[in-house]
Amino acid sequence: QYQSAEDADKYRIRELNKDDVPILDKDDDYGSDVPSSIFNVDGNETGYLVNYVRSGMTTTITNSSCKQYSVEKKWDADIETLAGKQDRPDELQVVLQKRDNWFSWKAVEILTLNRDNNWSGEFQPVAAGYVNAVGTFVEYKYRVRELEAEEEDENGQPPQYNTDEERLNAADDRVVYDKYDLDKPFWKNVIEKFKDPDTWIHFEPEMDQVKDWAKDILIPAPTVEFEVKEYTDFYGVDVEEHTTKYNVKYEHDSTTHKMKITNLAVLNAKVHSWWINFEEYTDEETGETKSEKPESCYVMLESKVKKDYLEKIGEAGEYADIYTPCFSTVAGGYSLDKLPGVSDLKDGVKTGIKKLMGDGFIGQIGSAALDEFVMKKISGYLQTGVAIAKQDGEAENPLNRWYTEFTVKKYGMGEFKLPMDYAATELVTGLIEMILDAAIKYFGIQNVHVPVMYQPIDQYWSVKGYGIDLGDTLFLCNIINTKFHGDDDNLGTVVSGMKYWKGDKEEDRPDSIQIHVYYKNEDGEKKEVTGSPITVNKPEGGGDSWPWSIEIPLGDDASQADKDSFSVEEVSVSGYDSSVSGLDITNTKNNDPTEPTQAPTQAPTESPPEPDAGKLKITATRSSSDASKEQSFVYSVRGPNDTSLTAAIVLQAGETSGSVTIAQLPAGDYTVTEERAWSWRYSDGGSESATVGSADAEVTFDHTLDKTEWLNGYSHRIFD
Repeated sequence: QYQSAEDADKYRIRELNKDDVPILDKDDDYGSDVPSSIFNVDGNETGYLVNYVRSGMTTTITNSSCKQYSVEKKWDADIETLAGKQDRPDELQVVLQKRDNWFSWKAVEILTLNRDNNWSGEFQPVAAGYVNAVGTFVEYKYRVRELEAEEEDENGQPPQYNTDEERLNAADDRVVYDKYDLDKPFWKNVIEKFKDPDTWIHFEPEMDQVKDWAKDILIPAPTVEFEVKEYTDFYGVDVEEHTTKYNVKYEHDSTTHKMKITNLAVLNAKVHSWWINFEEYTDEETGETKSEKPESCYVMLESKVKKDYLEKIGEAGEYADIYTPCFSTVAGGYSLDKLPGVSDLKDGVKTGIKKLMGDGFIGQIGSAALDEFVMKKISGYLQTGVAIAKQDGEAENPLNRWYTEFTVKKYGMGEFKLPMDYAATELVTGLIEMILDAAIKYFGIQNVHVPVMYQPIDQYWSVKGYGIDLGDTLFLCNIINTKFHGDDDNLGTVVSGMKYWKGDKEEDRPDSIQIHVYYKNEDGEKKEVTGSPITVNKPEGGGDSWPWSIEIPLGDDASQADKDSFSVEEVSVSGYDSSVSGLDITNTKNNDPTEPTQAPTQAPTESPPEPDAGKLKITATRSSSDASKEQSFVYSVRGPNDTSLTAAIVLQAGETSGSVTIAQLPAGDYTVTEERAWSWRYSDGGSESATVGSADAEVTFDHTLDKTEWLNGYSHRIFD
C-alpha cells in the first residue's frame, strides 16, 4: 500500500502476458513500440493493444482488439461564423486505408464530408492487429487520407460501380498522399534519384535523416483541386464557378486516432525573367568570351488585395491598395534573411536610388538621412522576411528567359481572408521601389514618378512583372530586364544652368538658394520636374558664378520633353533683384535689402510699371528659443490676373525675424499661403489676406517650434 504520491513514483503496475512476462509501455526502459498481449479466446489466439493511463496512485489498463478512427476537415478561408459559404466544394470524400504490404495500402471505408455533418465523421471500428505464425502480436497500420474528386463522364455523371470492393479499389487511385507517406511514389523517386539501390547501404547508420532529406527534395507538398460552384461571399462579392487548388495538411493523434485535415487555398506563380539586348564581349585581361547578363539573379514576390475588395474593408483598404512584400510562400523560394551578401544589397539599394533619382531628389532629403532610412527599412525586411528565389541560366531555354515557381496563399490580409493579386520583381529594383515609395511619403517629397527601375549592381533596367491569370489556379509574372548600349546607356536627362551674382559682396550672399525647374508635357502643360526644387550651394572656392544641374530619371515624363521647353524660377533672395535668361539666373544687389523684387520672376521687360502697381511685404517671425538653426519659410502668393508667385524667407541661425517685399504687383486682393512641406516642425502659418493698392500691404506669420512632425503629417522627427 502506497503511503504517498511520492512513494507511488517508485512503483509501476504492468499487465503480464501469457508467459507471465510484464508488458512494458512505450516510455518504459526497454519498452515496446507496440504494447500488446495475446489471449486464448474460445480456442483462438487473439491479440490486444495494451494502453496504460496513470492518475495519482491509480493505473487504468485498457486492452483493445480494435481501433476507431475519426476525421475533422478544416479550411483556411472557412469563415464559417461570418459567411454561409466560402471557397470550397459542396462536399468531398476521405478514405480509411490499411497497409497491405510495405509498398501498398488498401481502402477499408469511405466517408463523405460536407457542411451538414460539420465536415467531420467516424469510421467503423477496425481490428487492432493479429497473431502471426510464431505467436507474436502484429499491429495493423491504418491511415486517413483525402480523396481527389471523381472524374465525371461526358454527361457530368460520376462513375458507377458494381460492388463495394470495386468502389474501394478505385478510391486507392484517388488518394492525396501526405508528403511523408512511405509509399510507392516516394520510393520510386528515391530510386530514380540514386539510380543504384545499393547506395542506401552506405547510409544505413543515418537512414532516417536520409529519408527525411529525400522526402523534402523529391516529393512535393500534397495538393488537390476541386470545382467550386458560384456563390456570394461574406463581403457581398459574387464569385463565379471556378477551380480552386488546395495544399493539404494531415495531423494525426495516435492516442485518439483522430485525423485533422486542413485545406489551404493556394495559387501557383510562374515567374519568368526575360533578358533583352544583353550581348557577349571579350574580356581584355583573360581573352574569355563573357556575357553582359549576370550569372544569376534574385526575384521577390509582392502582393496586394484585389481591387473589388478594397472598399469592403473600410480604412484598411487605403493601405491594401499598394504592393508589399510577401513575407513567406507555401512552397518555393526562401526568406530574405537567408540571402548571402546582405551588406552588398544595402549598398546596391542606396546606389540605385541615388543614380535613379538624381542630385535634386537627394538634396531634398540629405544623403545621410537617406542612407539611414534605407538601412532601417532593409533591417525591418530582414526581421519580417521577404519571399525570394534565385534564378540562373541552368533552367534557361531558347527563349532567353529564367524560370522560378512559387506556391502562394490565395487569401491574405490576416483575419480578413481577402483574395490577393501578385507581382514579381528583380530583388534590388523591387526593394528600391518599395523603399523609394516609403521615403517619398516619409520625407514629404512631391512630384516623383519612376515607372522603371535601375539595377545598379549589374547595371541594367528591370520592369516589374504583374500577375497574369492563366487559369483559376495559375498566374504568370514576366519580369523584363533590358540592357542599353552606347548613347542609350544613361540614367536620364541632365538639365543645367548658371546662377550669377552682381553688385554685391560674397559675404552678402546666402550659403544656398533654391530653384524650381519646369518643363512642358505633350499637351503643352507646364509641369515641375521630378526632384524640383533643387538646392544650389555656394561653391567651395566661392566666385560670382554658381553652376547647377538636375538629373531627370529615365522613364520620367520630363525625360521625353524638348530641351527648349525647360524653364526655371528662383525662390526669391532677400535684398536682390532677379532676372532669368534661358536656364541662367542673375541676382543683382538692390538698394533696399528688405525689398527684393518678386520671385520667382521672368526676364525683365521694357514696359514701365502699371500705374496702379503696389508692393506686398511678407514677414516671418520666431522666438529666440527656436532660433538656433537656419530655417526657410516658403509662401505662395495668389492674386488678380492669375498672379501666382513663390517667395521665401531664410532666417539664419540666431535671427528671429525676416521679410521679403514683392514689388510691381497689380492692385487687388491677395492671399498668401505658407507652403506646409517646408516648415519643419513649426506651427502651421496657414493663410493671410492683403489688399495691394496705392499703399503697401503687409502680412506677418508668427511661428513656434512645437511640432514633432512635418506639417504635412507624413514624417516625424528622428533626430535634431
